[in-house]
Amino acid sequence: MMKFTRSAVPKCLKKYKQWGREYTAKQSPKFYWHRYKNRSVHDILLEELEQLTANHCTFCDGYPLGAQSRQTIEHFRPKSKYPKLAYVWHNLFLCCDVCQNAKGEHYDKKLIKPDAIDYEFNRYFKIKAKTGEIIINPVASDDDK
Repeated sequence: MMKFTRSAVPKCLKKYKQWGREYTAKQSPKFYWHRYKNRSVHDILLEELEQLTANHCTFCDGYPLGAQSRQTIEHFRPKSKYPKLAYVWHNLFLCCDVCQNAKGEHYDKKLIKPDAIDYEFNRYFKIKAKTGEIIINPVASDDDK
């Protein structure tokens, strides 16, 4: 899970509060991506997130997305439980469909966010030099494990 710095909120999300309120009020009972200047907001966000993560899955670091598994936009805090955050930029991550299915509707405050200011890869993980395998840092605190 590589660290990345979040860019400014894309212009296509300028109505994120309104969309979140509508989705919360069930005026839009089924989630969908809106359009911005004749393009799907989903497509615009995929491009933005691809640039931020260099087309790696935010969670498993799989690369390149689209070759082995489908690219998705993951809602870090699930939209089913946090509908007002459905269109919030800091809640959206590029993800492979394997990780998205594994995470599902799960959310825990202890989940690691690679765009968090205090996130440091070595705090949580180590890389085995011989194999390149990413493992849990054996000297990490219990909370960090």
